[in-house]
Amino acid sequence: MPPSERFARGSGTDEVTIARLAIEAAADGTGPHETHLGHYLVGDGRHAFGKRIGYRPRLGDALRGGMKRRPEATYFGLLALFACLAVAVAVTLAWPGGVGLWRS
Repeated sequence: MPPSERFARGSGTDEVTIARLAIEAAADGTGPHETHLGHYLVGDGRHAFGKRIGYRPRLGDALRGGMKRRPEATYFGLLALFACLAVAVAVTLAWPGGVGLWRS
């Protein structure tokens, strides 16, 4: 889904208005990155632009954005989750009277 369409769906505004607002934001920019339209639609200015237009991301978009903003937390969090699951499976299998694979 194109960024303008995603912003339009999440803000209740049509895509033409989103494009016009992004062009206006780029025209008001001060640095080399801030004067480029892509900065507001797909770059680092995407979050601030979304706040400016009242964008409310869907759950999947919000999770994906959080994972991209904090990749280390995502990596180590998933690593810890799967390690805990592996330990839980091992304990369940080894528990006396649990699964019953090693009963005499």
